[in-house]
Amino acid sequence: MCMKLENCFPTPLLMAAFSITLASEIRGQTYVVDAQLMGQSDAGSYDYTLTLNNRAASTTQIGTFWFAWTASGLDLMLSAPTATQTPAGWSASVLGGPYTQNGYGYYDGYSIEFTTTTGYLNPGSSLTFNFSSPDSPTMMSGNNFHFHTAIETSWVYSGAAFSDAGNQFLVQTVPEPSGLGLLLLVGSGLMLGSSRRRGW
Repeated sequence: MCMKLENCFPTPLLMAAFSITLASEIRGQTYVVDAQLMGQSDAGSYDYTLTLNNRAASTTQIGTFWFAWTASGLDLMLSAPTATQTPAGWSASVLGGPYTQNGYGYYDGYSIEFTTTTGYLNPGSSLTFNFSSPDSPTMMSGNNFHFHTAIETSWVYSGAAFSDAGNQFLVQTVPEPSGLGLLLLVGSGLMLGSSRRRGW
């Protein structure tokens, strides 16, 4: 009888079995996520609403949403944001900014890490986050010109950052309803109501 596993199976077979198991676990955890960013001008700044969707096809919860960041450590927003509101159980940390190391100054942008240990975003659900920034929606939807990377590059993890393989995706900026569009919509409603009263 084999007293040790390595005596029962050659090392290459053990490594192959481990690799197959690890690959199966990674494939079994599927992220299907997307997010939309809408900005509204407010006295020289912009108020942003950031909606994160964990689609029903996902097989894992979300415990970390890191906006404007890459797993290699790049913070991508050009100006420092201010987190203004998070869902219940979530917290927000603004990270990044220029720094000094060994007497030399280095550039870094900014990111927001949203995290929870109690209010996980389950498949088929959405959450909304809010922050303000001096950067316009046009700037947000562009690239960080220092890193040549899309500013809205983001990551999600099932728990804390790096607790699993995570998933990188690109947030999409959506336009706010324009004043003209709202005016036309209201006007159409008034005309329809008038037509019904007149029996047209």
